[in-house]
Amino acid sequence: SLGANAYAMYYGEDASLLHSYSAIPGICELEVPLLVTGAQFDPPGVHLQTAELLAAYARQRGRLPEFVQADGHNHYSVVYQFDTKETWFTDRIRRFVRSVR
Repeated sequence: SLGANAYAMYYGEDASLLHSYSAIPGICELEVPLLVTGAQFDPPGVHLQTAELLAAYARQRGRLPEFVQADGHNHYSVVYQFDTKETWFTDRIRRFVRSVR
């Protein structure tokens, strides 16, 4: 695991600038419906970023966005379910899309 070094590889050595690179403020300002997904076996850093997005969205909008937690999966394995007999994830996506039409 690259840990903290992964951030430096992408964003440089100046940790004080990391917040300015965040997509979270822009996502929270979007005027389109938002579906956020998470996966049980994602790395802890991904879980924290997801939680930060949910919290920021709730602070700005006064409510959470639609959220789907993929138990038993990571962010790769959940998408491998598309076009298989396992439809719970695609069913949730379809439900979201239908709700915002």
